[in-house]
Parts: sequence; C-alpha cells; structure tokens
Amino acid sequence: MAAPVPKRRRLDNDLESEHGFRAVSSTQREGEDVRSSLSSLYDDIRVLGDVVVVVQADMKEWSGDEARQQIREFPAVSALLASTSRPLHQMLYGAMRSATPSSGDQRPRLVLRDTDPWCFEQMLHFIHGKQICAPRAPRKPRPPPPPPR
Repeated sequence: MAAPVPKRRRLDNDLESEHGFRAVSSTQREGEDVRSSLSSLYDDIRVLGDVVVVVQADMKEWSGDEARQQIREFPAVSALLASTSRPLHQMLYGAMRSATPSSGDQRPRLVLRDTDPWCFEQMLHFIHGKQICAPRAPRKPRPPPPPPR
C-alpha cells in the first residue's frame, strides 16, 4: 500500500506587494510532490520531450566501436534544461542558440561535444529528482616519506 500523500500546507503570507491584492491564504507544493512530478516527466520523456540532446565524448580517446558508444542521444524538455543550467539556456534560447530547427515530426537537436554521456545522463537524473551515482575518485598513492637527513 502506497504511503498517503501529505496534505498541502497553507501559508499565510501577505502577497499584496507582489500581486497587488491581499491574499487570505496561499498554498505551496511540497518538495516531494514536485520531485514526484519531475520523476514522472522523466519516465515519459520519449513522448513529452521537445528536444534531443546529442552528447559526444572527446573522440581523441576512442576508436572504432568504442567511439560509437561515446555518442548518445537523450530526449529532453528544453524549458527544464534551460531552467537548471545557464549554459544550456543560452544554447537553447539565447545568444549561443545552437539547437537545429525541427522539421516535420523531428525534434530539434542540440549537440554537446567533449561531454561524457554518462555524466550528462546523471545530470538528467538529478534534474528530474532521481537518485544519481557519485563514483568515488580513485585514491592516489601517497608519496614516500622524504629520506632521513
């Protein structure tokens, strides 16, 4: 049985300065409710996405089949990407606009070069309120102690 959805909490803020009227009461969505909506959006991204982000790793390090595996396509919601990243906002809507226009049923494409596809996928998970993996950095061996004098 699913846990009951918590009731939305009422806020008695004075919104007069913002909207020009005095609010009797107001409400705000709970964080878990927002996270659930974003997670559902991610689950349906193939249908609801309006842009395809093509992510290409640095190809100098790869060859043959390995190189092809380092290019991945991610359907995404452009407004959500833009709202969470200034560079992506500029690439999608601003002066650095580089998403190719769509034609017919094809979605616009934004190409990100020299970007690790795994890292971009983790960023998408984070934006949509999903759990992400944060691998530990390999430990560097400690340098040997200096020789005694």
